[in-house]
Amino acid sequence: MNFGGLQKNSLIDFPGAPAAVAFAQGCGWACPYCHNSRLIPDRCESPISAEDVIQFACQRPPRARNLVVSGGEPTRQPDLPEFLRVARQHSLRLKLDTNGSNPHMLQQVLDHGLVDYVAMDVKGPLPDYRRYSGKRECAPTVKESIHILKSSRIPYEFRTTVVPNLHKTTDIARLAQSLEGGRVLYLQPFRAQHALAQSLRNSPEPTPAMLQEFCDVAKRFIPVKIRS
Repeated sequence: MNFGGLQKNSLIDFPGAPAAVAFAQGCGWACPYCHNSRLIPDRCESPISAEDVIQFACQRPPRARNLVVSGGEPTRQPDLPEFLRVARQHSLRLKLDTNGSNPHMLQQVLDHGLVDYVAMDVKGPLPDYRRYSGKRECAPTVKESIHILKSSRIPYEFRTTVVPNLHKTTDIARLAQSLEGGRVLYLQPFRAQHALAQSLRNSPEPTPAMLQEFCDVAKRFIPVKIRS
């Protein structure tokens, strides 16, 4: 795999345990509020090898040998399953972050039991997805990935980054309705400083009151938590 970054320790990305976070290089979308835009191109100046990622994760204390494979978008890389298999052989616990753009790869990863947890970003109401992803015709693949996770026995979460300039109460209600029957939805605040779209860099971030309002609306359809 081609990695563009490695966060050596995170206390918030792996459920209930510290973890390293490896950022896969490359993403097919251009979400206007993306805060990791350097990971969008398929190539980077200083790539990190899969071997180096696994070696680092294996050197962590036993309780902390947890690895989050994030991005970018990891499921775009065809050797993701092999990377996860090798990581499994080293007794690492694994979490996958995905935008749901490759349901075939997601299904393959789940069918072979290659991860312990999945977090999938759901960016907005499916009929309006281009507004949030910057990509045409992506809603059908996202819908399929939602169905795959809802049918899975592996623990997972859906998560939505709340952007006041893009999300209204009705948007969150429609989004949550598409997740009805799912395990849990996390709402998390947008951070303006490093947004891909220049127009959003000075835009307002969600207030705690807005997040709570959206939580109250969404929980009619799915359990909801706020991640600060």
